[in-house]
Amino acid sequence: MKVTKWAVALLCGMALALPVAAQDDASPKDPSPEPSSPPDASAEPSSKPPAPKRQDFRDPPLHRWGGMTVSVAAWEPTLVGAEEELATTYQNGISHPLLEGSTAHIRETVGVLYHLANDFGSIGLSYDSIHQSDSAKYLTPGEFVFGETRAYPDSIGAFDDGLADGLSAKLDRKTREFRLFYSRTAFEHSRAKGTWSAGYRQVSHSRETAISYLAIVPNLPPLIPPAVLDSADPDRLKPVPDKVNQTASFTGHGLGVSLDFEFPIHPRVSVITGISVGLIRGTANSGYTSLSSYYFQAPDSDVPLTRDQLFTILSNGPNDEILKVDQQPVIHGLGQSPTAQSAETLDVYVGLEVKVSPGLKVFGTLRDLYYANVGEYVVPRPGSTNARTPLSAGYEGYVIGLSWRF
Repeated sequence: MKVTKWAVALLCGMALALPVAAQDDASPKDPSPEPSSPPDASAEPSSKPPAPKRQDFRDPPLHRWGGMTVSVAAWEPTLVGAEEELATTYQNGISHPLLEGSTAHIRETVGVLYHLANDFGSIGLSYDSIHQSDSAKYLTPGEFVFGETRAYPDSIGAFDDGLADGLSAKLDRKTREFRLFYSRTAFEHSRAKGTWSAGYRQVSHSRETAISYLAIVPNLPPLIPPAVLDSADPDRLKPVPDKVNQTASFTGHGLGVSLDFEFPIHPRVSVITGISVGLIRGTANSGYTSLSSYYFQAPDSDVPLTRDQLFTILSNGPNDEILKVDQQPVIHGLGQSPTAQSAETLDVYVGLEVKVSPGLKVFGTLRDLYYANVGEYVVPRPGSTNARTPLSAGYEGYVIGLSWRF
């Protein structure tokens, strides 16, 4: 996370808090007293009105049955560290990975705390749901500068050279986390308050990536009369796009602990921060499918034509030879059975909290949420081997919300 984001969060919070502090601290000054005349002995002594009491913004006391706190928040998390490589691009003979991140979307977070009577702690639950769905399209007609890195390395590209002049992709990434925990005050005094919590957690993460590698302008010899018979359909020889579909998912349960701090800087304003870690044990699933094709001439469907052979047939004929040219699909797939996997979670936040009225608070924080080892990609490779890539996902963004204690 960039340090500037943390600084901006604190500065924005201070900008909101300072007017509140100024409003509470400002009090009308009494006008300068005029010279008083000698007291009249017969006059009754005047009583001075009591000073107005400052409003108490502390949480209301617990009821006989305890109390409740409900909090709702919204944030716009940016996906970090989970970019997908769609292809490689070649410029001046140098290859560069073409990475696709994600756009930010507003998401909600909810939490409920039940405060036990006699200050015996609290039982709480919270739920986070993050869903990033994006699409991408890169087109360079006639310029085959995209290397098909996600496709199975066999008969890919318009002419089996592994290159495409365009691609389109759809990416879907989801993360869910549920927490059920017990919390209690660790310490509390005028300058700081600390609260610890521990409990159960459930985490799920899934990804799906679908890519189509295109041959928009393959520069095939013209297939129009009189080059071929009228019964021939030129579209049947347009290169079929190479397609890749890759999925991964993880679901697990575990334990987590957290520590939260509150530092009052004003009766109505506090700096809040906290850290939470979790250890999750679960299962991971993975799937992979790659569809490609090659040109052949009937009846030899198992013998791919080279680019020169294809161009020679299409350019010189004869017509009956052209009509024998067709495309053969090639499919490579892999379904990984569920495997045991351990994951870790880390949640860090810092920001400001403002007491609006007794029991009602508004808060704004900068939050970092990270999930490590939540699934893996398993891809088949020539020679009966598989390539495994562990997956992680991070989210960061500004959180705005409110809580109500009753």
